[in-house]
Amino acid sequence: MTEAVRHIFGDVEPSPTYDRKGKQNGICFTSAVIGEALLRAGAVEGKKTEQDYHLPYMIKFGSSAIGNSYFERAIRDDGSRDYKRYRISLMGAREIESKVKLDHRVIINHLPKGETTLPSEKKETYIVFSQHLREGLPHELRRIYDDLVSKMTDEWVPTILQEEKDAIENLYGVKAKIRPHQIYMGENGYLRGKWEIRVQGKEAFTKMVRQLDLAWEEGDDAK
Repeated sequence: MTEAVRHIFGDVEPSPTYDRKGKQNGICFTSAVIGEALLRAGAVEGKKTEQDYHLPYMIKFGSSAIGNSYFERAIRDDGSRDYKRYRISLMGAREIESKVKLDHRVIINHLPKGETTLPSEKKETYIVFSQHLREGLPHELRRIYDDLVSKMTDEWVPTILQEEKDAIENLYGVKAKIRPHQIYMGENGYLRGKWEIRVQGKEAFTKMVRQLDLAWEEGDDAK
């Protein structure tokens, strides 16, 4: 990262960032020039999960090489390739705290949850959507569960995920679907939804992986 920033912006020194235990967890560049360049390129100012934002213009309307490089990196950072199931996934999240109704909270509180620890060492609990999860509910709660899933599928999907789905279909000539994946609850009860863009099937998987690998190889050559 530091090498790439210096290659574009010159001799800019990064400052390390640390977690509560003193372990380095990132780097920070204090530069108005870098900030302005990133904003013009489509980077989001502030907390991404609290905003609804668009896919950068250069990805939507730029060359296929730019789009392919974007998705190669995005899938590597926020997605996965499943070679056994011929599945490619790309994840995205945003707040749903402002959208859920009281009966949605009732069902969320009722559902079984897992727990994870963030890099900041804060705890989050989460729900993973599945047919098995629905079948474990009392019949009187299934209607509310179905409404929650419907809202996350049809109304609450982040704009950038819908635009990424469309871009993937146009760029790679494959079919993609967006499905609700998880709901996260912070220590203060704040709710975030997480969605998955999924491409599945041997032919689509092979076609997309071939192009993504080309972006990786070309990136290595550029270095």
